[in-house]
Amino acid sequence: MQGKRNISKKQIVEIVALSVAILLAALALLLTVSDPIILPEGDDPVTVDVFTPYEDAGAKARFVFFDITEFLETDNPVDTTKTGDYDVTYRVSFLFGSAEAVRTVKVVDRVAPVVTLKGDAEIRLESIAQFEDPGASATDNYDGDLTAKILPSRTEKVFTEGERKGETEYVYTYSVLDAAGNSGFALRTVIVKDVTPPVITLKGGDSVSVVKGQPYQEPGATAQDNVDGEIAVSVSGAVNTSSEGTYTVTYTAEDAAGNKSEATRKVTVRAPLPSPAAGEPLTPGGSYVALTFDDGPSGNTTAVLDVLKQYNIKATFFILNYPESYIPVLKRMISEGHTLAIHSYSHEYSSIYTSPDAYMQGLYTMHDKILRDTGYNATIIRFPGGSSNTVSRNYCQGVMTALTKRVEAEGYSYYDWNVDSGDADGNCMAKDYLVKNVKNGLRSGRVNVVLMHDASSKSTTPQALPEIIADAQARGFSFVPLSSSVPPVHHGINN
Repeated sequence: MQGKRNISKKQIVEIVALSVAILLAALALLLTVSDPIILPEGDDPVTVDVFTPYEDAGAKARFVFFDITEFLETDNPVDTTKTGDYDVTYRVSFLFGSAEAVRTVKVVDRVAPVVTLKGDAEIRLESIAQFEDPGASATDNYDGDLTAKILPSRTEKVFTEGERKGETEYVYTYSVLDAAGNSGFALRTVIVKDVTPPVITLKGGDSVSVVKGQPYQEPGATAQDNVDGEIAVSVSGAVNTSSEGTYTVTYTAEDAAGNKSEATRKVTVRAPLPSPAAGEPLTPGGSYVALTFDDGPSGNTTAVLDVLKQYNIKATFFILNYPESYIPVLKRMISEGHTLAIHSYSHEYSSIYTSPDAYMQGLYTMHDKILRDTGYNATIIRFPGGSSNTVSRNYCQGVMTALTKRVEAEGYSYYDWNVDSGDADGNCMAKDYLVKNVKNGLRSGRVNVVLMHDASSKSTTPQALPEIIADAQARGFSFVPLSSSVPPVHHGINN
């Protein structure tokens, strides 16, 4: 058995020295062949909203066992005012080595455009045709004004039951996309419901009369709706023209939304008018002058009446519709012995000559108004333009032929003229012109029915009267008002 071998101190020192030499050689080799290491902190890549400040998380640098972060250099080109990808670069050099690391930073637009309505978000109308789209505007935090890129669309919903029955709801959507694909929108609601009933317009007025035994011609009515336009009118109620009395005719109209309107007309069936009261009998073959004045009453009427009163002349006034303030003037005409006659309700040919019924309804209205205001039963009439007028052809073929027969059948007498003063040739014609026309027009041995006018623009007519009267009296003419004793003067019918 061998004994243990003892290691001397010298050997121990040699071994330690050799180990240190080996370690130093290894370390020197490690330092020579190793590169630094860069360790970025935080996320990679990093996403940042445009216009949001970017703070880089930084990085650490090591070399073998040593922290060499203090030698680290950073290149940060990130511009958050512009979208895009940016590379943040970290670099370090130490001893014989160097290193580089990159972090990607994405600057993005994730904010949707803002769409702003012009006008109200909820609008209520009675027809979608009434809707004028006020539009909308759009702005984006990055792209700016996007109004021109708005795409509008519309949906429609009809309610057929419940509290909203009869409503139609239109939803207008205003959408827009920015360059990054972010979507923005705004909504407008338009609620449509027709709540206005149609408007019924009676043709010929709401109160008319017809002579017993004569046919009643229904004037009819029209209805206009704010949504549906012109709509049909239903007529109910019978008029028995064989029995005197007042009858009611009812007119109804209903629009598509169910809104209804009703109007009524009173139709009075009356007895035929009595014959005109006779004046003093005329001498056969006598020479007479019947002064007649159309288109009054007016501001000139009092002046005309004053001249007639001065010379004790009785005349005939064919009047149009008048305001209440002229009732005393009409009563003066009657009290001073003049004949109060009817011209028409108006002088608008386009209205009164559209049909025989149109003229007759105006005639009835005027007769009843005069009777109500003065107690005078006016049965003598003159057609505007005379029975020979041709302008009525523009509105109704044959209307004058029909009217001349109808007025006489209903108890009226119509008069034209055979002497024209010429005061209708213009406004305020010269007095001497009027006097000359009448003087030259008068013929002995007949009734001379003289056409004159009692309108505000005929101020020279009363000025001419004294000379006209004096000349006629000097030539042996007598003055008479029109009455049943005066034979009617009729023109030839041209329509």
